[in-house]
Amino acid sequence: MTAYLILLIQNIANSALNLVLAIVCLWAAIHASTTPANAFVAFGRRTKNFWLVILWLSVLFTIGSGIASISYLLHLVGINLPLFNFVRPLAIGNFFGLLMFAVPGVYLTGDKVRVDAFRQRQKGTGPYQQRPGKGPRDW
Repeated sequence: MTAYLILLIQNIANSALNLVLAIVCLWAAIHASTTPANAFVAFGRRTKNFWLVILWLSVLFTIGSGIASISYLLHLVGINLPLFNFVRPLAIGNFFGLLMFAVPGVYLTGDKVRVDAFRQRQKGTGPYQQRPGKGPRDW
């Protein structure tokens, strides 16, 4: 009985972490997709195409585990989805999942911070911020 409870808690924690991993990978990939290409080059970092390829590959590899985790967690509650049998081959093991967690981790902690700073400079924040509707040619 004790071993069953430990295994159940371990499976729930594993499924929750797989789901979080898929969401973080998707968030990083969407952020990189919506960022202008010159923001990446402005700070001498990797190019936008490099990050798009790496991040969308990580989404591709982790989305199967995320869907399988949703299906497993719903199965514990009593909702059985037929997705589990189809998505199970897409679920990737824990070690590869840890490697995929490094990709959005590096992007979100390093390049995202600098790219967001570039976006803020583009908006004109600071002491020389332009008022809306008061452009240099509005006379």
